[in-house]
Amino acid sequence: MVFLENKINIHLTILLYAVLLLISSCAYQEKSFEESDNDEKLRKASIIAQKIVEEQIGTCDFDGFDYVGEETMVKNRFKVIQKFESYGLEYAYRIYIQYKGGDWEDINNWSYGQLTIEDVLTGEQQFFHGTMKKEELQTFTRKISGIDCKLETKGTGAVRVYTESKLSEEQIKSVISNICKEYDTMYFATNSNDVEYCSWFNNKIYDHDANQIKTYTP
Repeated sequence: MVFLENKINIHLTILLYAVLLLISSCAYQEKSFEESDNDEKLRKASIIAQKIVEEQIGTCDFDGFDYVGEETMVKNRFKVIQKFESYGLEYAYRIYIQYKGGDWEDINNWSYGQLTIEDVLTGEQQFFHGTMKKEELQTFTRKISGIDCKLETKGTGAVRVYTESKLSEEQIKSVISNICKEYDTMYFATNSNDVEYCSWFNNKIYDHDANQIKTYTP
């Protein structure tokens, strides 16, 4: 009977450890990116940022250097700054990085805008440009107030309006009136020149060429 009792106790002990191990593994299961808190999201963004830096300049040592940063006004877009060492020299990087969804550890599920790497000793900077800005642009044509326009949007309430030639003030107001319910910020440029000659936001028209500001509430 004693032997049977001991055997049962051993089996119960093994079963108990198995249950505790299962509970422990579930408790420590890493949360998805969207379930993570802000600090954890920033940590994950910094890990991807380090991979991007190494893709550009080779092996780096980030150990012993704390990262700083924050989520920007755009959801799941982060600014990350960190010092590091590479081939015996000390550098610092600054990057804007966007999480696009899916497995956060897959670098292909991220994009970045501008990456700046600075030599801490000399202050010399290197600039690298990712595909983040290009990926978020949407371009389409549309006739507005009888004017052929090419619209370039970023999905953030802003739009750039391209036309063959500069629009008159009345034409600009007409375009604004027609699409102000869709966009709260507008920039005007010609197809042949990417430089904006006019913009509208906060109910004001900014004439960049004439250096004038006029109030206009459509």
